[in-house]
Amino acid sequence: MNLSDIPVFGQLFNKKVNNPASQQHSYQSPVYDAAAMLKEAAQIHNIHLSLLVAETAIWASPEVHKKLMEENGYGDWFPNTRRYRPGQGEKRGQIIDGVKLDDNSYANQAIKKAVGISRERLIGFEACHIWPDTCYDPRYHTTIANLVLLPRAIAGLSDHDAEVQAALQYRSFELYGWYPVDSPNPSKPDFYPQTWREAEPFTQDVSNALRWRKNSSQPGSSHEGPAPAGPGPNSKTPSDIPTDVPRSSNTSPVGFRIPSAEKLILLERIGRWAQNPRLNVYKIIALVVKAKTGIPREILVQEANRVSVSKNAYGAVGSLLTTKANAYGRVFTDIDGIITIHPDLAEEVARILGMYSLKLAGLLQANSPITYQTDAAALLMALQEDAV
Repeated sequence: MNLSDIPVFGQLFNKKVNNPASQQHSYQSPVYDAAAMLKEAAQIHNIHLSLLVAETAIWASPEVHKKLMEENGYGDWFPNTRRYRPGQGEKRGQIIDGVKLDDNSYANQAIKKAVGISRERLIGFEACHIWPDTCYDPRYHTTIANLVLLPRAIAGLSDHDAEVQAALQYRSFELYGWYPVDSPNPSKPDFYPQTWREAEPFTQDVSNALRWRKNSSQPGSSHEGPAPAGPGPNSKTPSDIPTDVPRSSNTSPVGFRIPSAEKLILLERIGRWAQNPRLNVYKIIALVVKAKTGIPREILVQEANRVSVSKNAYGAVGSLLTTKANAYGRVFTDIDGIITIHPDLAEEVARILGMYSLKLAGLLQANSPITYQTDAAALLMALQEDAV
């Protein structure tokens, strides 16, 4: 007879021993699904995250979408672009079958130009695609009706929260009457915010951005969209890099102050250039002053080629962005591919160019002293005449 055959001993033999070592091998840690946990927490506390999105989302005017649809049928700001897939060996900047591969720079610039709000007034917002995975489709990557600006703190909801996705899609459909052809017609969600932030108005700045964009898309244009994010010779300053820290000793992101001595040298140079408006450098600076809220770098190069005899307009623009060697000096800033006069110089540059332009246009006597006061309307008219 075996001891295990006796009932009392059988219980002992068959009882499982609580062995920590054996448990260590069989224990599986739980899976923490952020989207599921967030959804559960929102339901427990009766919170609708789509309400936050509705109150803070920044949309482009439906008129922008309408004009782009009339132009290319998809509403794209930058046609033939899509996000690259690094897992498939693709690289940012590649061109495959006529489609340029992007990170999110093209989409970011498209929606920010479409809403007509200057970079200085857009703090902490991210460009978000409304329909999942459409960033990989060249038809929809920069479609304005497929893009919205959301606060960075909640931008991820557009990718990971079903309620927010449904609300954004239906709101886009309300505003633009559009949805991807491969997607079902959006239906109103069971919970849908009743109050949404109004779309931005169709301003003159938006109209100018559309015109620049359209001109740059003509045959023979050198326009290739914004510079990609990240390191490299064509890198931009991403919006989440503090602008009070220069990328290098020679660059001039907005917010990085120009030392007083350098500023005086630059203003003296600009004053000399302004005395001869036929100089290519004067014409390039005048184009940026006229643009007021900035001009895409590629379009500035195109316009510089048109109004000047420069053999290297791209190099001339680059020379106005740096202090290196024999460069003109950092009169410009380049943020997200948009060129503006450096904030430390903007007011003085407009006044200097304005007074010389008014003289040349016959609006001042030839012997009138150059001062730092002028009329804005006359300045704009004179700069327009000089650029023709």
